[in-house]
Amino acid sequence: MSDKVLTLPTKIGTLLEIVQQIAAGNFSVRAPVSSTMDDFDALSTGINMLAEELAIRDKKIQEQIDELIRWNKLFTDRELKMVDLKKEIDQLKREVAELKKYIIPTKISR
Repeated sequence: MSDKVLTLPTKIGTLLEIVQQIAAGNFSVRAPVSSTMDDFDALSTGINMLAEELAIRDKKIQEQIDELIRWNKLFTDRELKMVDLKKEIDQLKREVAELKKYIIPTKISR
């Protein structure tokens, strides 16, 4: 990664900015890791690993949300269709009841 030497306050400030961006949901940002592999580089590596893990989990959560939205639409559409069918059945029952008024009962001879 970056081999430029940062002063201690600059390293801390840079890491704080990156952590704030990750906390705000920007999981693509990465902390610089130099070739010195000092404690700050170890911390940067840990922050980068955390950002990657959060990105993976965020993606999985979004996929689950999308799936729930699809199921919700499916069930909502189904319920609306059921309401329409019940209305249609009620209308047909009323029509049958009205038609029965005009049927003359006949005796069935045996």
